[in-house]
Amino acid sequence: MPRIVDRDQVRADLLARCISLFADQGFAGLTMRRLAKALGVSTGTLYHYFPSKEAVFEGVVRAVAVREIEAAMASLPETIDDPVAVLLDYIEAHETRLVEQFLVLIEYLRAQTIDPGSDQVRGALLAYHGRFFDTLGAVLGIDDPRASQATFLFLRGLLLQRFLDGGTTPLRAHEPTLRALVAS
Repeated sequence: MPRIVDRDQVRADLLARCISLFADQGFAGLTMRRLAKALGVSTGTLYHYFPSKEAVFEGVVRAVAVREIEAAMASLPETIDDPVAVLLDYIEAHETRLVEQFLVLIEYLRAQTIDPGSDQVRGALLAYHGRFFDTLGAVLGIDDPRASQATFLFLRGLLLQRFLDGGTTPLRAHEPTLRALVAS
């Protein structure tokens, strides 16, 4: 009797394992052949689940967005007295993974200057950020979408600075600025 394969689960497992590959080697540094080898599958198997490297990357972007939002929401207490403190606690606890995700996006954008990708990938990136803006706004009680976006961008910039300086920029020192953004 033929083995029954859960195609969606296999696809999700492959995507989960691709996140660190894109972070480590960059979008431009990977080919479908290199991805398949690193994943321990044949190139044909990888093409069975994804028609192109861009499709793999798009899947990674979508998976990251869903996973991160679900993990963040699941970690929230039932009642939140101080959403800014809860957010900073979350960032501190998951900074390494958040930076890795950011590096994946940076690598993709860097590759775009060399070889522009599909509108499908760009759409996935925009959707990824839009979901984060919306979720951040809901958690922090921000009604204005532009204020949610500004808060998200501030936090991304802070994480980037901490990555660049080896974590010497204190996250909590910027709490007053974050509170002012949320209050505005």
